[in-house]
Amino acid sequence: MNNRHQQILRRIVFSGIVVAFAGAFAPASHAGELSKDQMVKALQKKGGKTRSLTLSNDQAGANEVQKAVKTLGGRLSREIVVEERKQIAKAVTDHKLPAIDLTIPFEYDSAAISQKAVPALVTLGQVLQDASLQGSTFLVGGHTDSRGSNEYNIKLSQARAQSVRTFLIETFGIKGGKLIAVGFGEIQLKSPHDPESGENRRVQLVNVTN
Repeated sequence: MNNRHQQILRRIVFSGIVVAFAGAFAPASHAGELSKDQMVKALQKKGGKTRSLTLSNDQAGANEVQKAVKTLGGRLSREIVVEERKQIAKAVTDHKLPAIDLTIPFEYDSAAISQKAVPALVTLGQVLQDASLQGSTFLVGGHTDSRGSNEYNIKLSQARAQSVRTFLIETFGIKGGKLIAVGFGEIQLKSPHDPESGENRRVQLVNVTN
């Protein structure tokens, strides 16, 4: 384990104490949107597994997302390929896959995990360890606002999504194959009528289990 990883783990130990103390007073999750239990429920597949020859909406959407990701392959971090990323975003929206949005604080123009981001990521890691989500596969989507070029935003959001994925793998022992990092840049604005709003700068977790 290199020095950077050791520093992250030391921060986690400290932040875990802080989160445990603050949890007794906080009415909701660190993100201020959902409690941990609500996040777990929001990520659970609605239809469950089925033996029917007809795929459930969740399964059809998950298959479409994973197929698009496989098409991108190793180009995820090396090339932009906007159309394939749009296809993934559209499948998530059209099929209304189980998802949550989180505000993960990053420093300006940086994909490094900051001290401010640790509590939210610890909560997310705890959510993913819930028994009801074991065996699930998740898309970790990075999103930005519209400031900057689309190419720049996709590269930055990809790097941030990858940082979140790496943190969850190294800290909580989640298998790498269960987390797919994709940067969307400004492709899928949460607040399209206010494209520069901070609401658009987020990390989205989507259950893409098929």
